[in-house]
Amino acid sequence: MCTKYYDALSKGYEELYGEEQIDKIEFLLPWIKTLKGVSLDLGAGTGLLNDYFMPTVSADASAKMLKKNSNPRKVLCDARFLPFKDKSFDSVINITMLQDIAEKERILREIARICKDAAIITVLKRNYSKENLDKLFKKYFNIKVFDIQEKDYCYYLKPKEKRIVKRIKIKV
Repeated sequence: MCTKYYDALSKGYEELYGEEQIDKIEFLLPWIKTLKGVSLDLGAGTGLLNDYFMPTVSADASAKMLKKNSNPRKVLCDARFLPFKDKSFDSVINITMLQDIAEKERILREIARICKDAAIITVLKRNYSKENLDKLFKKYFNIKVFDIQEKDYCYYLKPKEKRIVKRIKIKV
């Protein structure tokens, strides 16, 4: 995890990356405005999203980044082990975080587990091919909309329905 890095970066994060992150948020606003119900900003950092859309909960692994976040409902947590019940959020927003984590599939599995309706996820283009990301996302989500922002691949996703298999007893 990059927790120490982001704790150290928290003082100057908005000066370094604020404009770039705001450009991404503004690009995603048409998607974000469609979200209804209980929402989670995962990897929320200092809360730049809050000026455009106030998520129900902001979550991040960096305590120092979260301290700067204006959302009154904040959760300090590791995205690989989310402390939320299954299907506890209608939507999850995850902007430019996934590329920082080695265990991407575990995080996507967690997002799909807690998300009922929609997930908006962006990933820096420079590190990944669209084909590899599509393959990874399709394990847990249906890709509804894809777009490219200046530096990011942007996905609007719907969690795949889990099939419930009923066990039957067979007498032998």
